[in-house]
Amino acid sequence: MKRNRAFTLIELLVVIAIIAILAAILFPVFAQAKLAAKTTASLSNLKQVATGNMMYYADYDDNRMGRQSVDSSQCASWKQISDMYRKSTDIMTDSVNQAAKYYDGFSDLAVRSVICPSTSSALNGLKQFRRGYYWNNIFGPRSGGGYWDNGGFSLSSVDQVATVGDVVEGRGAFTDTGAFAQGWDNDVDSDTSWLGSAAPVTGLKNSNLNGKYGDKAQNVAYLDGHAKRTGFSSICGTWLKMPSTPTLSPGGIGDVTNPDYKTFWNFTANEVVAAGNSTGWTSMINAVEQYCEAMPVKYR
Repeated sequence: MKRNRAFTLIELLVVIAIIAILAAILFPVFAQAKLAAKTTASLSNLKQVATGNMMYYADYDDNRMGRQSVDSSQCASWKQISDMYRKSTDIMTDSVNQAAKYYDGFSDLAVRSVICPSTSSALNGLKQFRRGYYWNNIFGPRSGGGYWDNGGFSLSSVDQVATVGDVVEGRGAFTDTGAFAQGWDNDVDSDTSWLGSAAPVTGLKNSNLNGKYGDKAQNVAYLDGHAKRTGFSSICGTWLKMPSTPTLSPGGIGDVTNPDYKTFWNFTANEVVAAGNSTGWTSMINAVEQYCEAMPVKYR
């Protein structure tokens, strides 16, 4: 009589161990593939954002919108100002970015109650946007004087539009970012502590890096309308040269081999020094170096 032979306990344990090893090998691969797909979707979103911005610039004689409305009674961000050039607010949402669950400062009603005039603290028809994509605050005088706001900034004054950022990734509460605008600490919430009870409480860390945090690059939309994954080394490489390189007078910029080289923010080291001296805002002189040095060494 033929007798059916069952698996022994040892055989079952061996099979289970093999399955566990295969799962341990494959799950990280699947996770990386999923993250890569989401990052590609984010890049697609950013390309659409860039296309909308290019249409805005074309309609306004190649002038870039400011980080916020010049008319304070409207109290709108660049996203809200240019919204008509995009079909959906969803393209402003990055599924990989943990900050995307929170509204930005111009969409959060509690924050608007502090930063906006009382007559415009309500949305008054403006759409709400989540965090994730930020207006790159490039260097240049704005309408009415001053730097770092760029309302009415003409693209014709940009030497290389293909290398100057237009929109970048981030996590902060507000809608613009740049070398000048970082808190240079690792807690997003502390950057808005001045808002008091209206300050968003998120617990998000590493405010100086891109929306993915842990990568060595971020998605960037450029002023010529293209979007691509860009390494932090490309953004900050000009500023983080060999320590033996002499620093610029009056000091603070540091390690710049060519002080007349245009950067990702459309300014040169010499221009930053001159702007800092003329305005008395000495922190401007140190801003770029601090911004880049806040990134972990391995990301440079």
